[in-house]
Amino acid sequence: MNQTTRVFLQSLGFTKKVRFILMRVLDMLMERLGRNRHFSTTYSFINQLMEHGVSLSDRQQRYCLGYEGKTFLVRKYSSDEQVFTDVVLHGEYQQIMDLADTLNIDVRTILDAGANAGLTTLVFASRFPTAEIVSLEPDRENYELLAANVEHSALQHVKALNAGLSHEDGWLVPGNGLDAREWGKTFSYAGHTSEHAVVAYTISSVMEMMGWADVDLLKIDIEGGEKDLFRAGKSEFLSRVKLLAVEIHESGDKIFIHELLKKTGFFYFEQGDLTVAVNRRWIG
Repeated sequence: MNQTTRVFLQSLGFTKKVRFILMRVLDMLMERLGRNRHFSTTYSFINQLMEHGVSLSDRQQRYCLGYEGKTFLVRKYSSDEQVFTDVVLHGEYQQIMDLADTLNIDVRTILDAGANAGLTTLVFASRFPTAEIVSLEPDRENYELLAANVEHSALQHVKALNAGLSHEDGWLVPGNGLDAREWGKTFSYAGHTSEHAVVAYTISSVMEMMGWADVDLLKIDIEGGEKDLFRAGKSEFLSRVKLLAVEIHESGDKIFIHELLKKTGFFYFEQGDLTVAVNRRWIG
């Protein structure tokens, strides 16, 4: 350790000094491990957790993360780490939640389609604690973590289903993205069941099941499935949606969906990977 480093360390408080030493140790470990991809990614993730004051406890194949009074279960060495960074630390859905307050929309019903591990569901549940939430996730492993997150946080007003959203009621089967990372699993519509099929609901079916007249906040991230959802000529559900956040995965679909939103009375804007839209008829 050179003299400059010694002087720098002496100027730090105890907590910052420990953190600095820990980062130096991790840097040396990364060099010795040849910057292994998983280790490097997790190192970066843990560094972000420390910067944001997130507490971390180790639970075998998962981390339990504590942040701003909420707890989140995430899988180690998985895309959950990036989802937590985007959704929780960087507030990917913060703007649409703030819009609800700005426009005086009383959010009582939320549909989270493509809920993945449930991190966005937890954020919605914290911001709108009296809202009924339905969270759909077709991939079994993702769904199991979604259900664990809902149970761990004792969210009685959240209904988590191992199912997906589609343009028709029926079944979804795993697509070619089955071996993709956790956040990229794809499913396609099938009119009949099979060994690995899961139930497909339309938005209208979810509303009927729950007894909802409207969906106050609709979040859609279904890995390309939005193409059929909006293009199938069955977009009448949009008249009953107040706020929409959708991730559109293909540029051609984005042009079509944006035009459809304008025709059906929405104004919209893009925020990162999301298209955020507001139904004008619900604005006072």
